[in-house]
Amino acid sequence: ERRLIDAPPGEAEDERIRRLLGRDFMDNAVSFDLTREDIHVRGFACLPTWSRAQSGMQYMFVNGRTVRDKLLSGAIRGAYADVMAANRFAAVVLYLTCPPDRVDVNVHPAKSEVRFRDSGLVRGVIVSAIRAPSGEKCGVCSSYVDEKAASACGRFNGSVSGTAYSVVP
Repeated sequence: ERRLIDAPPGEAEDERIRRLLGRDFMDNAVSFDLTREDIHVRGFACLPTWSRAQSGMQYMFVNGRTVRDKLLSGAIRGAYADVMAANRFAAVVLYLTCPPDRVDVNVHPAKSEVRFRDSGLVRGVIVSAIRAPSGEKCGVCSSYVDEKAASACGRFNGSVSGTAYSVVP
């Protein structure tokens, strides 16, 4: 019997994401959770220093359904606009929950694209949700930075084995 994914039932969400996307993803991700009006957005967003060359590590779910949507992708890009090069992509797992009357899932035959009644609100919630925890860790680098590299930029603060790094000028 060939198994594509081995995800035991009852496993914690962060452990399941770690199992599916890898330890590096979770070691470089911060969780976010924000509700505005009746739009709830939560998930995990990687630090800007752990960006990807392609958007393949952007997983988006709307009301439990996996989607590939330009509005959601654009909102993710907007959240990182000031801290990531234009040709790089953030690694994100995003869950958006809203009342069914706020979203039309019948836009695409495969139901992989959606249309929101208030796209501006949805975009704003996503950008705010991702920016808030990322801003708290603004001076944090990905777990791939070593002490020697950080020291070359200035005084090093933090632990190489942990994920908390900062460079003090």
